[in-house]
Amino acid sequence: MDRARFKHHFTGPLCSINTPFREDGAIDYDGLRRFVDAAIAGGARTILFTPGDSLYAVLSEQEIADLTRATREHVGSRAMFLAAAGPWWRDQAVAFARYAAEIGADGVLASPPYRGVTVRDSVDYFLAVSRELPTVILSATLAPLALGGALEAVRLLLAEGDRIVGFKEDYGPEFARPACLLSQGTWSNFAGGQKQTTWTCSRTDATATSRCWWSSSRRSPAPTGTPSSAATSRRPQGSSATTTCRCSICSVLPRRPASTPPSTR
Repeated sequence: MDRARFKHHFTGPLCSINTPFREDGAIDYDGLRRFVDAAIAGGARTILFTPGDSLYAVLSEQEIADLTRATREHVGSRAMFLAAAGPWWRDQAVAFARYAAEIGADGVLASPPYRGVTVRDSVDYFLAVSRELPTVILSATLAPLALGGALEAVRLLLAEGDRIVGFKEDYGPEFARPACLLSQGTWSNFAGGQKQTTWTCSRTDATATSRCWWSSSRRSPAPTGTPSSAATSRRPQGSSATTTCRCSICSVLPRRPASTPPSTR
């Protein structure tokens, strides 16, 4: 696995796909393609699915597979593409990662079920998925382990998982800061969505920390021509962008004490 390649593509904006629908509730593949084109034209180096943003809750497993293939084909070589497994049991997630690898995805987000897991269970789950395709951890899925268990999982994955890319931060700053420090120089992590969190940094030198306060709380308008759904069976969509710390901002934005909330940008 080429960690430098992931670091490059996780620098700058990443775009998570909000699945678009037509008024009759069917997936709008034309809208999806316009969405991807607008994201790449806007500078996104990575296009990705996530179970939340991409509305897996209202998609069948076949629809998820079809969307993944269609998006991979349309992205082509213009950007990195990350598929996303749903909150499925391990063997199903492994099978999906294998499918994603077969159609040419660059990596896969993994999100094990929330309940009834131990630290070892979580670690083994991510390791199993990563044997099929480089894997990004959805950090919120570590929350049932509590903070100590979540950080222990990070330590074990760093020691045992040479195909773990990093994590998408959805847990909270109490996890993100120490997890970034533990994984600094090895993982490339990113944060985003409609929430406020610290920015993670994929720099490898000793000066890089998770103290950059550039807020991830931003929501972009839908690209021109992308319809909003009026269907009652699906949720109306907008578009969202997730962005990683570009490192240079650490020197141009003021650092704030931990008691000060991040500003919105």
